[in-house]
Amino acid sequence: MDVLKEIESLKRQHHYCDDPWYSCPLALDGCANNEYEENKCNCGAEEQNKKIDAILEYLSNNGFNKNYTYEDVKEYKEIVINAIQKIGSDCEDDHNRYKLRFSGLSKTQMNKEYGQSGETCREILDNLIKQDEKINKTIEWIKNI
Repeated sequence: MDVLKEIESLKRQHHYCDDPWYSCPLALDGCANNEYEENKCNCGAEEQNKKIDAILEYLSNNGFNKNYTYEDVKEYKEIVINAIQKIGSDCEDDHNRYKLRFSGLSKTQMNKEYGQSGETCREILDNLIKQDEKINKTIEWIKNI
């Protein structure tokens, strides 16, 4: 596994919805909701991606190489784990926000499309769970190096 590519893969896209009212202002077609600043991310992707870029920049600027051996990687291990855990914490916050938002919905409502997002409420939660699992697997893989 290429650690740098794995970390890079944790980047997120800005939340996009077919109905631009629900999209992040920085998503492909922007946001139609005037309550949000036009050029400011409201979905957390920008913050998470900046953290990932900072991790990658730190590793690159300090001589990290994807071909390192176990001994080479050990000194970076805790730094990378701590940074990815912070990203995981932010993703967990997103997951909890959506869980709370959907908590009063019936099973039928959970299986309906959320706004015009193209995803059901259940799919949104499942995708957030997959993101959490990917982050946890990455951390476990790094711990076991």
